[in-house]
Amino acid sequence: KSDSSLLEIARPQINSLVDAINETALLTVLHDGIRYTLYQRECTRELKVISDSTPNSNFFGTATGLAMICNLTLEQRRKFQAIDPNLLNHFSTEEALEQF
Repeated sequence: KSDSSLLEIARPQINSLVDAINETALLTVLHDGIRYTLYQRECTRELKVISDSTPNSNFFGTATGLAMICNLTLEQRRKFQAIDPNLLNHFSTEEALEQF
């Protein structure tokens, strides 16, 4: 129920955003270490990056995954670092990750 409510609220906002800037936008959630894409709307540009919308636990190399990790608490991020010690390789320091 909560996913459908979230989707109902977010879909018009995402559609408006894509219409305004013509960039792909997506709604993702993190649950038990897996990234789920609930909604995705592609831009109409000829040249674009197609995002992976399948449930994914190995998403440290994706922009969406990194953005999600940056918004976790320090304790939650440390759990991800235990899974993938290379997490901080994308950033020079943990402080740089926090400021991302």
